[in-house]
Amino acid sequence: MIRKVAFFTFYLLFLNLSAQKFPEKPDAFVNDYAELLTAEEETQLNQLIRQIADSSSNEIAVAIFPNAQGYEFSDFAIKVARTWGIGNTERNNGVLIALFMNERGYSFQVGRGLEGVLTDLTTRRIFNEYMKPAFRKGDYFTGLSDAITVTGQLASGEFKFANEYGKGEIEGKDIIGVVIIVIIFLVIFLIALARRGGGGGGNRGGGMGAALPFLLMGSHFGRGHQSGWGSGGGSFGGFGGGSFGGGGSSGSW
Repeated sequence: MIRKVAFFTFYLLFLNLSAQKFPEKPDAFVNDYAELLTAEEETQLNQLIRQIADSSSNEIAVAIFPNAQGYEFSDFAIKVARTWGIGNTERNNGVLIALFMNERGYSFQVGRGLEGVLTDLTTRRIFNEYMKPAFRKGDYFTGLSDAITVTGQLASGEFKFANEYGKGEIEGKDIIGVVIIVIIFLVIFLIALARRGGGGGGNRGGGMGAALPFLLMGSHFGRGHQSGWGSGGGSFGGFGGGSFGGGGSSGSW
């Protein structure tokens, strides 16, 4: 009986995995598997992305799916981005904008070479300010067109958001952290002075005490934004094989 249950479970798992399909590398920048856009809209978006690619070599791909096949949006999108290889191998300058219509979900996947300018916060802001409002009105073409335009401008340095979401909070936390470190440094310094004045074991542990503030400062300032994900591409003709390390954002409208 146990063998039968195990076999049946394995069989269901096999069927489920077999049903999960990821599209092969396409022959266009915009790929609408959900038949959401008109042919004219697809053409216009392809031309817009072509202009961006020709002027900057940065490549943006759009993939619209009926659903995410049970995957997390980011997991599905990264598999697609890596399979397609958006961007090129030298600059890793590809971007994938994926939509999942049944779940009303999206995922931005950013090539490693663009993670510095298209941060997680930046891609979320593109979605919140340009895509979401249009999508909620059913105007998917405008949402995508505006998002593609802003993404291309950000990637090439032509445009910058005045304030990136969360930036003020991060800077505020950094200032508080520096103040705390300075206070710790002063406390240790005063304790060291007091021990010297008291004689005897004043030098015990002094090396560690002197180094502690610098160790703390190193651990504080050494924290950086980590992101990654993979793939790349060329201009059509086909993508060129850029790498993705997981940078980007996902969510729903």
